Amino acid sequence: MLPFFGSMQAQTVSWAEHIAPILFANCAPCHHGTAGHANLTLYSEAFTYSSVIDYYVNNRMMPPWPPDPTYRHFTNQRVLSTQDIALINQWIAAGSPPGDTTQAPPIPVFNDGPQLSNPDWVARIPTYTVGSNSDVYQCFAIPVSIAQDQFITGFEVLPGNRSIVHHVLVYEDTSNAALQLDAASPGPGYPGFGGPGVSGVKLIGAWVPGSEPWQFPDGMGIRLNAGATIIMQIHYPAGVQSQQDSTSILFKLSTANLRELSIAPALNHTTSGPGSMINGPLFIPADSVRSFTSRLNIPAVAKISVLSVTPHMHLIGKSIHVFGVSPTGDTIPVIKIKDWNFQWQMTYRFRTPLIAEGGSTFYAIAEYDNSLNNPRQPVNPPRDVSRGEGTTDEMMLVYLTYLPYRSGDENIIIDSSLLEEPSGLNEPTNHIRTAQLYEPSPNPASELTEISFYLPESGKLNLKLYDQNGGLIRDMQLNGSGGVNNVQWNTRNLSSGLYFVELNSGNIRRTKALLIRR
Repeated sequence: MLPFFGSMQAQTVSWAEHIAPILFANCAPCHHGTAGHANLTLYSEAFTYSSVIDYYVNNRMMPPWPPDPTYRHFTNQRVLSTQDIALINQWIAAGSPPGDTTQAPPIPVFNDGPQLSNPDWVARIPTYTVGSNSDVYQCFAIPVSIAQDQFITGFEVLPGNRSIVHHVLVYEDTSNAALQLDAASPGPGYPGFGGPGVSGVKLIGAWVPGSEPWQFPDGMGIRLNAGATIIMQIHYPAGVQSQQDSTSILFKLSTANLRELSIAPALNHTTSGPGSMINGPLFIPADSVRSFTSRLNIPAVAKISVLSVTPHMHLIGKSIHVFGVSPTGDTIPVIKIKDWNFQWQMTYRFRTPLIAEGGSTFYAIAEYDNSLNNPRQPVNPPRDVSRGEGTTDEMMLVYLTYLPYRSGDENIIIDSSLLEEPSGLNEPTNHIRTAQLYEPSPNPASELTEISFYLPESGKLNLKLYDQNGGLIRDMQLNGSGGVNNVQWNTRNLSSGLYFVELNSGNIRRTKALLIRR
């Protein structure tokens, strides 16, 4: 029997029954005392900020999730459902009633301490006192204290003062230039807005409140060079003057011969070479809007597995769209950010590796608004902007974490939620004994969507598509392989509305809702 959406019965929406579960799951991981965030773990706090919640939720500004969730899903995605937003609106319209607070779920306990156990090396910044009421972007250079090159297999950023650390970017510098900048600047660290102020650095990762430790799939790692320098670029938001911080990074390291992950600005603002702009240079005259495109051709003999993507622009960036085209002409969605915000730049991990065939071409299209219509315009009147590291300069970089493809990479699970059994237990892939159907991506969809499913062993199956009245629209018979399988469906000819994807494998039936939006 197919699931269906019945009409919502009239009800009194209360904090205890309806709103607390939403806030605890989606908001409290950041809003419990971290930088610039009001606490939202008690009814009194939610009531006080109800009008603020109304504004930010309905304008899709909170939870902060810049990528378009209808374009591609990533791990740890923070997006409120339409039903969540409807309940919040009903609650506020009713005067934000508490309900029976004794029936509210327990206040979540957040582990703000380390989650990565037994680190092999810890990089810690000196105690730093914020000396300005304005936003501060400070870079700290920490020498790598290992005797030989090793591989980073996991790392975790631990803010020393969660009430003032807004975000952290982590780089590796093999030139010692960052150490020289740090030594030449008074006090710990040196100022650095757009980047670390050093050319040729390697981006390792990023942290924002709510981030989880990065642990790479078994047998993979990022090379950490002996004698190199770790740079932490930390953003301290306005209004935290005279507070102290001593942020650290925990590293898991290995001397084994691992598959080496590369992190590179594969699509970038250079005017020549792989991944460069085809309509550069990056120059945006005052009072203008400009769009630039970078292109990367994957050699025909190559095939890569991509684990994550990190776009990077500065303040007048407006939007960025990254996609690929396969040798057969299929579109490969990577990431789409419609409203770029420098203060919420993150590393986005794919749920399973994105496999790019040799002969594929990737594009990044970035738009910049150098006018007063841009609310993030840093100067008035606007001035000409070109490529550079400074606050009023611009960049266009799309970092990819990738490595040469190896058979079976498509079955690697990066997002642990894909391993959830109906019982709610998380188990390793090889312990799952029944077929699983995962959330279509994107969902809602318009042009195409990817259907992913897991089979414990190779076998025949059916993928079916029903409309909301139970009418069969599509019936696809497949020979699936053991592990995670991915099938792209063209949805261009489907009308807007609710559909259901059904997987039939042996005596197992799984169903997921799919929304088509035009």
